Amino acid sequence: MKTNRPPFFAEVIEGTLTHFTALCWEWNQTEAFGSIIATESEETTVFAVVASIQEGSSDPTRTPHAYQKTEAELRRDHPHIFEFLQTTLSGKIIGFCTAQKKFVSQIPPKPPLLHAFVRPATEAEKEQIKQSSHFLHLLCSDLNPAIADELMLGFMYQETKNRTCSPQELELYANACANVLQGDYQRLRLLFQRMESFTTL
Repeated sequence: MKTNRPPFFAEVIEGTLTHFTALCWEWNQTEAFGSIIATESEETTVFAVVASIQEGSSDPTRTPHAYQKTEAELRRDHPHIFEFLQTTLSGKIIGFCTAQKKFVSQIPPKPPLLHAFVRPATEAEKEQIKQSSHFLHLLCSDLNPAIADELMLGFMYQETKNRTCSPQELELYANACANVLQGDYQRLRLLFQRMESFTTL
């Protein structure tokens, strides 16, 4: 699963079995909310969905201020401020694969290693992940329901943003969401209504 992989863009700075935080190497280069990302540690590749993104200053004594200038004007008049900008993202772990290259939709045996590099998942990796709807259970576990719903929709948006979602794919997502939200019919109905937009993107 490591062939033709996208370039690394961030580095793990904190991790648990269910989440990790990564610092982007460039403050203005990160993956979008809902995107699948991967980090490789020893013989294990851990996969996660971008669950939050935070921008700010790397120096607690230097708080960003409003200059009422465009980015081009800021780079011309105050180029030094960009040296202190940073972006961190949080990844919600959805599974892992080992040297055997089979995706397992469960918590990995160990957290991602600190300073392990982070990259976008390849198309082949994403297709293998989507073969199992169980990853949505991990994606939504221990999250506030409203945040969980937004993360599921964010994931579906990223997977369909450049194309129309096929009826088969929409049915796969709908069944997966129904399994996650068993018994919560009002929440499921609202989620299905919002999912309808993916058929017309």
